[in-house]
Amino acid sequence: MVLEVNAIDLHWTLKGRQPITYGGQVFPVGISTGQHPRQGAAVTCKIDDEEQWSYNGHTNGPSAWGERYPTCFGKQQSPVAINTNDVIIDLYAEKLQMKNYDIAIAKATIINNGHSAQVTPKDNVARTIEVDGSTYTFQQLHFHWGSRYDQGSEHTLDDVRYALE
Repeated sequence: MVLEVNAIDLHWTLKGRQPITYGGQVFPVGISTGQHPRQGAAVTCKIDDEEQWSYNGHTNGPSAWGERYPTCFGKQQSPVAINTNDVIIDLYAEKLQMKNYDIAIAKATIINNGHSAQVTPKDNVARTIEVDGSTYTFQQLHFHWGSRYDQGSEHTLDDVRYALE
């Protein structure tokens, strides 16, 4: 399921085969609500019945990840467990060189893929970070959230999970 968001035109349009629910009404594919979410609207979307992976599933849970995705058998994998007692602060580390992050995203695609919401800019602005001579270009951002304060985050900080990451 994909929602096209255009901040200039202030409307959401659904692309795909599933309807969008807006304010208790169901709109078929291709119908725009004509309102912007900041006007108090709540937009919810159905997700696929079968997820590609999960945290709890027998056939698609953590025990099956390595079989389904061979790179999951690696030694340096996500999620990361950060123990603040083990963190070493480098006072002389080179500062991040960020470019175009001050430019607001004017147009983006939002995808609900069943386990997170992903936002992909469609405004042709190259937002980059330079670290140790390597340049990284921002491609998308996505969120993981839970129904409780201690669920949602994949990574832990001192063995604590948080509601959103």
